[in-house]
Amino acid sequence: MSNAAAAVLRYHQRTKHHFNAYAKGPDSLRWEDQPHPFRRFLDCETLELPTPGTELTVLFADLDRPETIAPQPLSLQTLGLLLELSFGLSAWKQYGSDRWALRCNPSSGNLHPTEAYLICNAPDWLQPGVYHYVSHDHSLERRCRFFPPADTPFIYVGLSSIHWREAWKYGERAFRYCQHDIGHALAALSYAAATLGWHIELLSETADNDLAAWLGLDRAEDFVEHEAETPDLLCRLWFTSSLSTCQPTDLSPCFANAEWYGKAASLSAQHLQHWPIIDDVARHAQKPATALERWSFPPSDLHSPRHNLPASQLIRQRRSAQRFDSQAEPLPLADFHRILAATLPGHKPPFSAWNWRPHVHLILFVHRVAGLESGLYLIPRDADDIEALRQAFSADFTWQSIT
Repeated sequence: MSNAAAAVLRYHQRTKHHFNAYAKGPDSLRWEDQPHPFRRFLDCETLELPTPGTELTVLFADLDRPETIAPQPLSLQTLGLLLELSFGLSAWKQYGSDRWALRCNPSSGNLHPTEAYLICNAPDWLQPGVYHYVSHDHSLERRCRFFPPADTPFIYVGLSSIHWREAWKYGERAFRYCQHDIGHALAALSYAAATLGWHIELLSETADNDLAAWLGLDRAEDFVEHEAETPDLLCRLWFTSSLSTCQPTDLSPCFANAEWYGKAASLSAQHLQHWPIIDDVARHAQKPATALERWSFPPSDLHSPRHNLPASQLIRQRRSAQRFDSQAEPLPLADFHRILAATLPGHKPPFSAWNWRPHVHLILFVHRVAGLESGLYLIPRDADDIEALRQAFSADFTWQSIT
């Protein structure tokens, strides 16, 4: 095992919750020091996107067969819809004097450590450069002006994490939650692209150092101490079959004479607690350039949901579960089966943006599903792993197949 992998595993073991103790976190929360939920860059050009809220005719069940959805033409309007349906605001809530936003992409603790950027060359409607998306204003901040070597259009979406947003509340476990939220963000982006007849390609071969340079995250002077961003992933947006096959490695020449603008506004007045282990694991988890990997998933075979509403409407209605009504009717078995089937990899969002076979399997405590006995259930997401999973569990388990 490499030193980096060993360091990541040590972090994993150290930041587990245990039966008699929690992982290390703040003793109390200073609410006045809670990080601001919206990152802004000062002193750079701002581009307002068209008003959000346009409803699309694509139904939620249509996303199970993305190849049947006619692609929308690329414009500021449709690009704004992509950003809104993946990272934009879905609602505002208020309790007393406190008011907070909900977004289309889920986040642990509603802290939203994920930031989204565009790297694009589409001079007809957006000048070449790097743009930061501000969900609060539904606008783009132009962080960089670059000079592409060719006129062929391309759009990349880069995602990063601000560890401080999670560390303020969760302490040493913050890196875990940031990784968790990046998965949410990638899935949200995949669904949003599908509603427009587009798709995204996860460019997992990209080195973190390259992505940091392309997004301007390696410019330490542009960020307040302890509030830096860590590069996470890069996606290519496919909005037409005739799109340029510009590769990530072709981006570096664009930045040879790039002009950068703006500095990040401070998120917190103070940083009274710092967790060095987060910086340490982030450093050891830095990804080098790797070989291209792509995994071909089988076609999906899902029954249409009973409530088959427009996908854009359902995405904007996304909420976290707050409570469960014990007096409500049990969940219909057909609905339960569709939920489970939707978690299985296939040629549909969000798995169409994933490059590897499944390594995570579901363990469910099932209760009050009509026609299904309450109990502990394992859902293997790859049949080849079933025997290894059985060996990993207690020998006292009795295994029964449920169809």
